[in-house]
Amino acid sequence: MTSGYGLLGAGAQAAEAQEWRGKPADFFFVDDAWADPTAGRYGSSSVPDELTVLPVAAAVGPPAVRRRLVGLWSGSTFSTIVSAHAVVSGEAQVGDGSLIGPLAVLSVGVAVGRHCLINIGATLSHDTQVDDFATVSPGAHVAGRCRIGAGAVVGVGASLLPGVSIGAGAIIGAGAVLTRDADPGGVYVGVPARKIDDRIEWATSI
Repeated sequence: MTSGYGLLGAGAQAAEAQEWRGKPADFFFVDDAWADPTAGRYGSSSVPDELTVLPVAAAVGPPAVRRRLVGLWSGSTFSTIVSAHAVVSGEAQVGDGSLIGPLAVLSVGVAVGRHCLINIGATLSHDTQVDDFATVSPGAHVAGRCRIGAGAVVGVGASLLPGVSIGAGAIIGAGAVLTRDADPGGVYVGVPARKIDDRIEWATSI
């Protein structure tokens, strides 16, 4: 068991993470309402102490849920999962607990924080910074020198022009093209992207 690992979450993203890792997880950590120790799904009140020494990765899509599960987990060792089919520059950095999907590309000088999700086919160009718990969705393209704030989401197929910054918790909608900085918590859609709403979930969730 000492060579094993666990996943925070037990849904479709966890199924993908196991494929990216190339090895099934030994257990899953979920909300207590979904716990079933007989199926290897444990909650805060049922996880055995011996499992908390194993490395885990948060394999859920929504950043706020990912952050909550990390906060509930009583262990302290996190596993970074990088697909064998991803391209990660030797001069890029990937933080603890982050997931990098197949066909993702992290170029020179890219810095990905802790517990981020860089999904299938996403590309991050040179010197881009991705803060903790952010998500870059499948097929999204981020140009050089961009900044993606904590808990922000770049939607499926969205594009960020060079040098733009996304505030913490912002959402860039699917297929949007962001040409200027995005406010924290803002929701942006369209080509070029425009702000249509504000969200509070990231700021208010634990």
